[in-house]
Amino acid sequence: MTMVRAATSTRLTDDEFEAAAERAHKTDLTGCHMGAFALNGNTMSHRAGHIMNEARQRFRVIWHEFFKDFDVVLCPPFSTAAPLHSKEPVATRQVTINGKQQLNSYQLFWAELSGLPLLPSSVAPIGLTAEGLPVGVQIIGAQYHDLTCIHFARLLEGAYRAFVPPPGYA
Repeated sequence: MTMVRAATSTRLTDDEFEAAAERAHKTDLTGCHMGAFALNGNTMSHRAGHIMNEARQRFRVIWHEFFKDFDVVLCPPFSTAAPLHSKEPVATRQVTINGKQQLNSYQLFWAELSGLPLLPSSVAPIGLTAEGLPVGVQIIGAQYHDLTCIHFARLLEGAYRAFVPPPGYA
């Protein structure tokens, strides 16, 4: 998540960056929460960015070795089923997990499983919750094997479950 926030830091205006840098200077950024990830990523030094990128490259090598024996990895795209439609700003949207409210963005670690090492992924429908909300599966492939992920999703859709728009969204 820190690297995601580093990548999106260019969207900050100069004033927003200065305010974030000031907050980062006054904040303990060692915590495992979105505020720390965002401030750390938005304001990290060039050196810190390179250190993180070196770690990313090590992950990429590990995945490269893994995909010598496997075609795809299947995992959740999100920790929960699709959340209810909301017009609330993305940064403040929440979902209930085990009876506790959490920011939706805390669920993005599944996307980072493929995003951090720059691997392609597709998401295909695999079911519905009792409330009718869609449940998906993330299909992760080897680097540059985007079409493998898409093909697997197509096979899954043809043999198991096709996408059906939720009521009112057809």
